[in-house]
Amino acid sequence: MLGVLVPLLRRDGEVVLSDSEAETLVAMSPATIDRRLRGAKVLAQFRGRSHTRPGSLLKAQIPIRTWSEWNEGVPGFVEVDLVGQLVRLAGEEVHLTPTEFALLRELALNRGKLLSRAHLLRRVWGRGYETETEYVRVYIRRLRAKLERPGGPPLIITQPRAGYRIAGE
Repeated sequence: MLGVLVPLLRRDGEVVLSDSEAETLVAMSPATIDRRLRGAKVLAQFRGRSHTRPGSLLKAQIPIRTWSEWNEGVPGFVEVDLVGQLVRLAGEEVHLTPTEFALLRELALNRGKLLSRAHLLRRVWGRGYETETEYVRVYIRRLRAKLERPGGPPLIITQPRAGYRIAGE
């Protein structure tokens, strides 16, 4: 494999190697390459998500449009970090499954707009799921159980026979 790949990478200018370095690389076994790159792989290893911590200065430095005053101490305040894929409720992190987060992200990005079940199914589950309306109902119920407080204002509003939305500004 490297016998084919190295000359092509050299030809396209993707890697700069002398002839002797290229010959040495092509002759190496995969185990030798792994052993020699072990230190570089450790340095390049993914160390976890990077996201905005509660109370960090980043919130003050980046303009963020919210639909309410920023007050994470208030019960029911929901913060959705689209980059870090985190959700916080009143400052406490809430665990969401990838599907729950994808559904909440779609609703949050279209805040104030009524989204049909077919639209949500297409965007979250993919094409071919437009008739599986029970999926949306189940996941909306899960999101409400995790993010809405009994007696508090609803985060997700249901429009009967039409769809769902998050209240606009």
